[in-house]
Amino acid sequence: EEEALQKSLLRLDFAEMLRQFGGQAPLWKGADQPQVLEAGPVAAGLTATQQEDKLKASLDRLSDELAKLRGRAEAEAGG
Repeated sequence: EEEALQKSLLRLDFAEMLRQFGGQAPLWKGADQPQVLEAGPVAAGLTATQQEDKLKASLDRLSDELAKLRGRAEAEAGG
């Protein structure tokens, strides 16, 4: 059951990354960074380092959300 949950979360994470690469705003709460991507998958006017920083920030947000979900799952399983 836990493995199925992890696979489901990974699919959601991947879908969210694809959305953001497509130029759409992040779905996750706390995504306070403005979306600067143009219609294409590469942000116009951003250096490779800036793009990498944006991707790392997105992964950090996804990691935080995953940690929250895991905590809730553990709390529900424990009591």
